[in-house]
Amino acid sequence: MSDGSPGSNRGAICSVAYVELRMRMRSTGFWALAAIFSLLTYMALPARSARYAFITAGPHGVFRYDSGFVGMVVGFISSLLFGLIGFFYAHNSLRRDRISPTGEVLAATQLSSTGYILGKYLAVICALTALLASSLVTGVIVQALRGEAGLAWDRLLSSASLLAVPTLLYTAGLGVAGGAIPVRGSGVGLNLLYVAYWFASLWGVMTISVVRTALWVDYTGFTVPSFEVARAYHASTVLGAAPSQLNLLNWPTLSTNLYLMPRLAYVLAGLALPFLSSVWFSRFDPDLSIRVATGRRVKDSR
Repeated sequence: MSDGSPGSNRGAICSVAYVELRMRMRSTGFWALAAIFSLLTYMALPARSARYAFITAGPHGVFRYDSGFVGMVVGFISSLLFGLIGFFYAHNSLRRDRISPTGEVLAATQLSSTGYILGKYLAVICALTALLASSLVTGVIVQALRGEAGLAWDRLLSSASLLAVPTLLYTAGLGVAGGAIPVRGSGVGLNLLYVAYWFASLWGVMTISVVRTALWVDYTGFTVPSFEVARAYHASTVLGAAPSQLNLLNWPTLSTNLYLMPRLAYVLAGLALPFLSSVWFSRFDPDLSIRVATGRRVKDSR
């Protein structure tokens, strides 16, 4: 139980996160997702004999498999997948507790709503970070196998983090906020609403001609690599046929001045959403706590 002290609150948050994360790690679905992350990363770094290339500079050629390029691929794949699963990962976690006996057990404790929300958020972040790590490990292995450049951890991690981390934090925060809404049912409506938002984001970027404006719309970072190649080489193709002339180009360093502020905005939004969602979260009804603690289980009126 939480006694309200800072140390106790931190312990409660960590306990909720630990239990949730352990359950995630025991799930077959989690390891299937890790395999998908690794497989797509591998496929996005094809051998030079392949007939396709993940991203090219139009007729200028393809990019050398150095750490900057591999980090971009890892960040691109992870960010796109986080945009799809991050919300559901967090949202369904809270919905599951709301409609199951687990919620009644938690309601009988003194765990605060904020502590519960933050614990769930922390668990989702850890689980998604583990998926990102699986993609990173695959990228490092493939880069070593291709043997076109040495490993540079700073370029690898900076490129991957710029794309993937803001999407990870933002979608997890959105999912927690959605799961905290005290509504009945399975939450399918919110899931569908998020899918519509995800598609609208991608569609919106494709219809916006100004790069700086588009970057504020696309929280997944889906278009960042294409924008950067177009800026540096005035041509780009994502997932197209491999050029007939195999010119190996150096991957341009992502422009911090151009991309940092939009990505930082999504980081801050992702961190703020769990705190805001505790305002409308009402899972822990004091009356329900008393009923459960005294053994008189009554159907929740909400």
